[in-house]
Amino acid sequence: AGARTVVDLDVSLADAVPALGSEEELLGVLRLADVIKPSLAALDGLVAPGAARARARALASLSGAKLIALTLGPAGALLLSEGEAIAVPAAQVRVVDTTGAGDAFLGGLLAGLHAGLDLESAAKLGNACGGACCEQIGAFPDQPERARARVLELYAALGGGALLLRPLDHES
Repeated sequence: AGARTVVDLDVSLADAVPALGSEEELLGVLRLADVIKPSLAALDGLVAPGAARARARALASLSGAKLIALTLGPAGALLLSEGEAIAVPAAQVRVVDTTGAGDAFLGGLLAGLHAGLDLESAAKLGNACGGACCEQIGAFPDQPERARARVLELYAALGGGALLLRPLDHES
């Protein structure tokens, strides 16, 4: 139907199989994805150990995904699209809790791509979202307006350009 399909791969093969299904079922899901967002640890057992770029290329080859968005924790993220690799540094934050940081990164990346940002700018937005998430306890901000302002501050610090954002909807 033309929708972009995304897999957020958070667990290693040893943790996924057999708890979530067979290895063949997992590979089948990965082969259906347009975008895969793994962490380095999630690649264990799927692709050979090595440098992040080589592991991202191996996952792209294995899955056929159009975009691999590999999160690297304090080292930022590595995006691989059509053979081109883009490294984006992490936002500089005081880490309190990393719960939800990968999810926040993915949400920011996808929102940026949906809004028409280029891949590097969308990754900077993702890293800003992940960084802001790490500055608080838990994955959900107690003060959404403050969290949003912090994301924009971190995005600008990473060299991100102008963003056109709608006001927060307080009704939903």
